[in-house]
Amino acid sequence: MAALNVKPLSQVALMGVLRPQLTSVNMVNAPVIARERGIEMAEVKQANLSPCPINSVISLLESSHLSHM
Repeated sequence: MAALNVKPLSQVALMGVLRPQLTSVNMVNAPVIARERGIEMAEVKQANLSPCPINSVISLLESSHLSHM
């Protein structure tokens, strides 16, 4: 998964976060709308160390809960 392009997954996740507030958001404009609203997005990739060939996790965190941001 670390070598794959996960940007579409990130865009869909942003869209899902923004959709309850903005019905006009889509996966194309979601990153722009998020940036305009001060929402930061970080994609973190790691090499797959488990024996399972597919191991992916999407986490959405509110920055007020992160002490390092």
